Amino acid sequence: ESLSLLKFQGFHSVPDASLWEELGKRKLESYKLSDSSVELIGWYNTSRSVHIGSRVTLRAASFDVENLKDGNEKSGDGFPVRGILINTNTIDEFKKIDKKDLLNKVGNEILDDIKSGSATEDPTLLVRFILLSFADLKKHKYIYWFGFPAIVDPTVSFQTPASKEQSMKPLLSMFAIEQHKCLEDFVTNPKYPFFLCIMKTGEESHIRPLKDWEKLTGIDKECAYFGFVDPCPLEGNPGWVLRNFLIYIRTLRKKERESLVCLRQSITESKILLVNSAMVENISDNAKTTFVGWEPNANGKMGPRVIDLSAHLDPIRLAEAACNLNLKLMTWRALPELNLNLLATTKCLLLGSGTLGCAVARGLLGWGFRNITMLDNGKVSYSNPVRQSLFAFDDCKNGGKPKAEAAVESLKAIFPGVNAKAISLTIPMPGHFVTSDAEHVEHTVKMLEELIQQHDAIFLLTDTRESRWLPTVFCAMYDKILINAALGFDGYLVMRHGHGLNVSPTTETESQQRLGCYFCNDIVAPRNSTQDRTLDQQCTVTRPGLAPVAGALAVEMLVNLLHNELGNRAPCPSTNDCASTEKSKVSKLGILPHQIRGFFSTFSSVLVQGPAFNQCTACSSRIIDKVRDEGFPTLLRIFNDPDYLESLAGLDELKTDTDLCDFDEDWTED
Repeated sequence: ESLSLLKFQGFHSVPDASLWEELGKRKLESYKLSDSSVELIGWYNTSRSVHIGSRVTLRAASFDVENLKDGNEKSGDGFPVRGILINTNTIDEFKKIDKKDLLNKVGNEILDDIKSGSATEDPTLLVRFILLSFADLKKHKYIYWFGFPAIVDPTVSFQTPASKEQSMKPLLSMFAIEQHKCLEDFVTNPKYPFFLCIMKTGEESHIRPLKDWEKLTGIDKECAYFGFVDPCPLEGNPGWVLRNFLIYIRTLRKKERESLVCLRQSITESKILLVNSAMVENISDNAKTTFVGWEPNANGKMGPRVIDLSAHLDPIRLAEAACNLNLKLMTWRALPELNLNLLATTKCLLLGSGTLGCAVARGLLGWGFRNITMLDNGKVSYSNPVRQSLFAFDDCKNGGKPKAEAAVESLKAIFPGVNAKAISLTIPMPGHFVTSDAEHVEHTVKMLEELIQQHDAIFLLTDTRESRWLPTVFCAMYDKILINAALGFDGYLVMRHGHGLNVSPTTETESQQRLGCYFCNDIVAPRNSTQDRTLDQQCTVTRPGLAPVAGALAVEMLVNLLHNELGNRAPCPSTNDCASTEKSKVSKLGILPHQIRGFFSTFSSVLVQGPAFNQCTACSSRIIDKVRDEGFPTLLRIFNDPDYLESLAGLDELKTDTDLCDFDEDWTED
């Protein structure tokens, strides 16, 4: 009989796009700089098409290795294949990895499982894969190479009859009709990728798992056929899964000729494969055994493949992934504690959509904030676009677009994934008299109050001092984070307001350290600051670089505050605490000052701390309680009479007490 070397059809890897998307996500969020191997699972199945061949499919669910509960059982995806992923941090590391050693390492694990009997209990250990990859997350390209380790035992060669008709015969032609029923049922729903088929003359056939081998009698063992589910559709060749299975069979019995059951797509397509092997007592030592199995690339040469997902991804998803990339990279090494989900879900309300509002909104986008509400009552003028980064020339035409609306349109044009809303609203102010339209003003007050309640962080970025008063009152009332930024000609102020009065201090120290608001240093109530002003006083005349600096600091202060475990109650460090690591004084991103005052004339800044003032016109308990108890009637009187506000706060009493003080003109020295 003429014999030829037995040839196997290699596996063809079919990784779904979802696999790479999941890898990219896990690389950014979990693996980071780790290059440790990760367990995966793939699946193979029978195939009828010679053009498809033996395929191992992988998708996002391949990372869910806990789904591999019973290695013998087939799932809806097919039979499981165990694998490992090694994802390198650089392309150079990918190139330098010794591919031969890697294949040998996994191959020896298979050989050890065969010798130890582990493969008998769990036959899926006979078929494994390696996925070596490099993820270029900036370009959404993945370089990868699959390997399917197969044992090459130098002590034995497997041969088949030279003619295909003799080497692989139809399964049904080899057994009696009464033995077909069990085989037909098993082909329809195979439970095991490798199995025993007991064929006794005149009896029905029986399918048993490999682990039952030792339970068989001597006669049953003689009548047993080893079988496997064959993913290969070729007439004269079996699939790659048989390579390691043949080595396994030789550990159980030494026969010069084996007849193997090859189950394929249907019972009529299934085969009996005749295999001749040399008679050798023992499998050779691992050191003498070699392994093959690296998959050729699309050109049929030994080398990796490349997949570029950028052309297949939705542009909005691409933008979102790209925007998050730098932020997630921070968590790898520079700032592992960074809570990106906290930033993305924090709702920010920007009161003012001008020079400062544009700067703050852009900074929030850069940090990954995704919920931004812009509020303003103005329209874009021709002087705005050169200083306010969210506006363009077209926004100024035909009288100008509403600023909040134009700002939101620009934010969505920059990043479509942002949840941005526009509110056109004039904030009622002390000293700005309400005469005929009190009902409309009351509605405006209620709308502003609801907006502040609905948001987590509020930025005060308006043009006038008095426009900041009502938001300050509501933020103190509802204990909202309030970041205040204001500009002078060559100086700026960025500050955070202290926590609200409805928060009970946890310690006496916290009670003493409640930080002041924007109005705590004043001994007069805010009034109409727009009256009797020249043109240069009416416009925001500042050095152009102030707003970007102040806006950036305001955003950074919010990010620091959100990462402080005390949140809005975080105390301010003193000058001596700037190098402190005490958690209550330092967030994960550094110190958390109360006020930052910057001066462009000297290119310097100082950190200032100011406690809350008991007679403050905005955040003191006298004002908060009065507004909470009486509501709009009190506010209406304040809008029309700032002196009434001073009286409520107790400033008139303070002035009287100061006037009555009798200072001794004779100074003495100790």
